[in-house]
Amino acid sequence: MKKILTLLTLLPLFANAQVANDGFNFGSLIGVLVGIGVMLLIFLVLRQLVLWYWKIDKIVAYQEQNIITLQSVYNTQKEILKQAKEQTELLRKIRDKIEVKTD
Repeated sequence: MKKILTLLTLLPLFANAQVANDGFNFGSLIGVLVGIGVMLLIFLVLRQLVLWYWKIDKIVAYQEQNIITLQSVYNTQKEILKQAKEQTELLRKIRDKIEVKTD
């Protein structure tokens, strides 16, 4: 796809390569600029067509939703781990107090 677009972009330059160069010609410059503009427009249209066909915009949206969901799961697990550590520490303190009283 890139090779075809590059070839199409250079096509106006090849078309003007046969013309004898008598000096600077604004007509050829305008032709090159128009050719580049047309190729850019074709590229943008084809890009949108490819994005639509392969549903890339939907894939990106789903990935963004997955990132948000995974971030919330991570935060929840982090909070659960923090609470588990606090409970473990509390249980250790209780165990130590019971051991001190029994001795």
